[in-house]
Amino acid sequence: MLRVHQPAAVALDAAPSRNAGPSDARAITHEEAVQRLGGSILLIDGLDPVSVTRVPGTSVDGADPRREAVLVRYLDPTFGAIELAQQRILTADSLEASAPSATGVIVPRARKAAPESSRSALAAVSWKDGHGFQMTLTAAVPAGSLAALRARVR
Repeated sequence: MLRVHQPAAVALDAAPSRNAGPSDARAITHEEAVQRLGGSILLIDGLDPVSVTRVPGTSVDGADPRREAVLVRYLDPTFGAIELAQQRILTADSLEASAPSATGVIVPRARKAAPESSRSALAAVSWKDGHGFQMTLTAAVPAGSLAALRARVR
């Protein structure tokens, strides 16, 4: 079961942000992302990615900071900007690499002020799935909507 923490309202930009700076991230093709992730990539069912980027592991919650991760960005008319970061778990990364994480904690992410009309709480949830991926889903949506998006990751 997903444990949800209701964040306080925080002023946000229009899109979720990563810690990676422009020089740290590089756009890649979907095919290159699949190759970097060892043959498969997880996506949000029903949404079309607008970009795929290679980012440092330091920019993804729970990822191995020594290795790159893949960040898939979406722009949904209902949910707005959504980011799904993923990194293949190596056996040496964690003693729990083969066991999926049954719970995740949705946490708030503070960001700089945005116009009043676009204020919403930015939340993220990180988990290990049963297929060897460390995942982080970030969006400016209510916790219940973030949990629903997480359930659509395949």
